[in-house]
Amino acid sequence: MNNRLFVSAAVVAFVALSGFVRADVYFSEGFDYSDGSLTTVSSDWTRHSGTEGQIQVSGGKVILTDSQSEDVNRLLGTTITTGTVFAGFDFSVSANNPGGTDFEYFAHFGNGTSDFTARMDVNTADANGFLVGISHTSTAQASWGSTLSYDTVYRAIIGYDRDSGLANLWIDASQDTDTSIVTTTNDTNNVEGFYLRESNSSVNETIVVDDLVVGSTFADVVTFNAVPEPSSLLVLGLFGFAGLARRRKS
Repeated sequence: MNNRLFVSAAVVAFVALSGFVRADVYFSEGFDYSDGSLTTVSSDWTRHSGTEGQIQVSGGKVILTDSQSEDVNRLLGTTITTGTVFAGFDFSVSANNPGGTDFEYFAHFGNGTSDFTARMDVNTADANGFLVGISHTSTAQASWGSTLSYDTVYRAIIGYDRDSGLANLWIDASQDTDTSIVTTTNDTNNVEGFYLRESNSSVNETIVVDDLVVGSTFADVVTFNAVPEPSSLLVLGLFGFAGLARRRKS
């Protein structure tokens, strides 16, 4: 095989391999942008309601301020019509304005601008801490069994089974057999994206989100690993295979 054919074949193989590596992870998002409006610093996120530019990136994390109203989403690149989809992310809730009982959902799956499913919320909060819940509606259908602490980072995992229509929520889990809570009703929404929300409510928490992964298995999202975009993998592959070709030629 001559060098040109060798490089061409190698690139084709590399692109196929990179697609295989990413097959179970729809996207990973570390929010490693300069400070500013999320939809300005990242072209992957789109506002679908509320006031443009309110959700901010600060120090490589997303800040959701519930006195504001912006809602944004990032598409998966496909629509989930069967099987399961999972999202894992780190979050913390500020001790300022410790809230009440107004069920402020801030993260969920969705399809379009109104078909929302598997909504995670802060459903009760007081000076001692807060509870989180999971629901297909705007009010929690199931609540976490223990109070969580302010200004403490937890890893949430939301799982939605499109076939059963049920959604689960895990906190700081290492496997899917760990304790979770589940919605009490099923849903029939397809999933095309993951959404972040500011509730514009009368009881205001500040929620910090980081290290988001969306994938097709629990194991995909339990920890955060940045996944290179296909274009970056291709460039690296081209350099690598070009180097091989030069060595073959010499």
